[in-house]
Amino acid sequence: MNEKRQRGWVPRYLVAATALCLIGVFAFGSLFTTFAFYDDEGYFLLAYRDFLMGRPPYDAIYSPYGPYTFLTAGLFTAFDPGNVTHDGFRWITLPVWVAIPIVFAGVVWRLTGNWPICIALFLLIGLRLNGAAEGIGHPQLWVIAALGFLLWVGGTWLSGARHVRRAFWAGLISGVILLFKINIGVFVLMALGLAITLRLPRGRRSRRRRCRRS
Repeated sequence: MNEKRQRGWVPRYLVAATALCLIGVFAFGSLFTTFAFYDDEGYFLLAYRDFLMGRPPYDAIYSPYGPYTFLTAGLFTAFDPGNVTHDGFRWITLPVWVAIPIVFAGVVWRLTGNWPICIALFLLIGLRLNGAAEGIGHPQLWVIAALGFLLWVGGTWLSGARHVRRAFWAGLISGVILLFKINIGVFVLMALGLAITLRLPRGRRSRRRRCRRS
């Protein structure tokens, strides 16, 4: 049985490797051949370079984005303004582009266990991330990745004390999103608040039922 299962997984591994290569080639080609007519890319790179040269954000540098936008740029460039280049940020974006659909496909696998749907979702998301090539340096890439990890953590921590670690990670990821892009962070916190409030009445009802039965 084990040999049959292993043989059954070989075609899946081949399909997954092919899909991964396809998205990798597509991401590379899109990143190094796309140059938008608007200069958001230049704005972000200049803002990051000014930040790494010691100019304070929100005072000497105009930006509507959160502080983690600048911190992440600093971490990936070793806090060296000389590393803030167009090609450099394209190479930073490439692995994140490929990783995002992997995370979302993993979420679907955990929920459904359906391999074809996971591969289809991986390809769909990977091919639809071409907007990242039009805004190199934009924090939207990190926000999308954080949302994927937030879905991976899931909402099972709402049902009991055994999932304290997941609750911690859910809160941490939500805070990270808030510090990248405030408006999206507010939406995420609203969604978490709604999920918590929807759980509360059920918990009260179940307790009442248990009290009545006892």
